[in-house]
Amino acid sequence: MNAREHRQKRKQWKENSKVYRNKKAIAHRNLQRILDDTPPLSPISVVQQIREDVAARNRRQMRKRRAILYAKIVTLEKRMKNAVKLSKKYKKRYLRVKTQKTDPEAPATKVNALLKNVMYEPGHVQKTFMHRLRRRLYPLSFGYFQQHQSNRFTKRRNKSPQKSMKLDIVNDNHQLSLASCSRIQGHTGLFKENDTIDLENVGSTVGSDSDKIATIGDYVLMKWGTAKYPGEVLSVFEDGLMVRCMKQGLKFWRWPNIKDEQLYSWEDVIQKIKTPKLVKRGNYIITELENSTSDVKTE
Repeated sequence: MNAREHRQKRKQWKENSKVYRNKKAIAHRNLQRILDDTPPLSPISVVQQIREDVAARNRRQMRKRRAILYAKIVTLEKRMKNAVKLSKKYKKRYLRVKTQKTDPEAPATKVNALLKNVMYEPGHVQKTFMHRLRRRLYPLSFGYFQQHQSNRFTKRRNKSPQKSMKLDIVNDNHQLSLASCSRIQGHTGLFKENDTIDLENVGSTVGSDSDKIATIGDYVLMKWGTAKYPGEVLSVFEDGLMVRCMKQGLKFWRWPNIKDEQLYSWEDVIQKIKTPKLVKRGNYIITELENSTSDVKTE
């Protein structure tokens, strides 16, 4: 037989084998259907037959899934090799074009060549105390922040976008407090931290003479507009003091989640108060404000 006859005969073999396999598959399915529909002779034999069928089916499914995954692995490996080749190709092209466009006599080119293999750490710019103080007092001096810090989040929803952006100067600044800045070694700023302050000429006081002296860690009642806020003295300066204020809930006072530390002047200090009494978890009672809740602004 010549080559043409060989090809025709081979084609006939393929078609005949395909028909034969289809017939065998149909016969096997019919036989399996008959076996499944035939009632068993005994319960034991049927359980054993089901177990064998399930195990064989699981093995076939596992082999099929494994073959699919292996085929995917081979395809992905080919793609990865092609991607690596293309990356090397384009990298060489980029370096070639960059070398052609770069002037070897330019100062920047010479500096880059000198610093090519030099390892260095990026520097950190540390802000001075006066810079932090100016950033902290800037919104207060221009009247952008007329409400109390503990009340700013509820009020900011009703403000225009321009005013809201200005309030972010105080809301988003991650700066040290004045008390922390004043303890920096070598600091010679505007304020000096003292140990005590005399409240005799500041506002109305109650109790004995010892109530007229407030030290760091004591509690005082501060005035902000028409509202009163209790707080803890953090630092004392010549022109004012740093106080961490509380906020009022429905019945009790609480410490806010975001620390409300403000710099107050002497005119804002009303009186020295007793240590807040803990009622339950996170809730305190201010003895001096129990009978004057109408004067206290509710958050």
